[in-house]
Amino acid sequence: FAPKFFANSSLTLTSSGSSDAFLLKYSHEGSLLWAKSYGGADAEFIEGLTADPFGNPCLLGHFLGSVDLGAQTHASVGGYDLFLMKVSGDSGVPIWSRRIGVTESEEARGLATSSDGALFIATQFFGNSLEIDSHLVSTNGAYGFAIAKLGAPRGVPALASPEVVSLSAGQSFSLELNASIASGPPPSIKLLEGPSWVVVEDRGDGSALVAGVPSTVSEGTFIARIRVTDLE
Repeated sequence: FAPKFFANSSLTLTSSGSSDAFLLKYSHEGSLLWAKSYGGADAEFIEGLTADPFGNPCLLGHFLGSVDLGAQTHASVGGYDLFLMKVSGDSGVPIWSRRIGVTESEEARGLATSSDGALFIATQFFGNSLEIDSHLVSTNGAYGFAIAKLGAPRGVPALASPEVVSLSAGQSFSLELNASIASGPPPSIKLLEGPSWVVVEDRGDGSALVAGVPSTVSEGTFIARIRVTDLE
């Protein structure tokens, strides 16, 4: 949306720059459930939207300069670069995101998902080559097109954690979370929702520290939603 805002009777989103991307979720009855915008000072475009087998939206687009995708900020290394992200279907909170691109420009052209959760991306690249991770494609012309398959399920991550934690207002707490998966890199542990005084520190090795200091004016039951993901 551009240049300043998108609005309806119950929602206003303000653009961070020349154009931003946005994603809305509506109920079966047509009621707005949540809305998220993603952008930076320059332009962002979404050219692909699909959902994984668990109902989480996946988005493919391209951006210029830098883009704020909620949990991460990415900077382009040339002209336009690709961004690929997955967000929670329940809240729109980013689960993961990544940048794809070289010193020339790349533009998103399409996105699809398979029944096993793998993602297929289609892109147009300018210049004579494009490298995605360790895979190189090239062309003899001034531009080319590429299709890539990313991600494949490695099983469901397992998480060891206490079910209930007793806290005292004004007193710090910490607890350890440990996640595992059958093969490949260790899972990532992310905080999706929770009180403002809860912090999750993902160590990158399948473990995380959950810590915080409950507010002295807080009492009752608090729920923190933590996602364990294989980033695929």
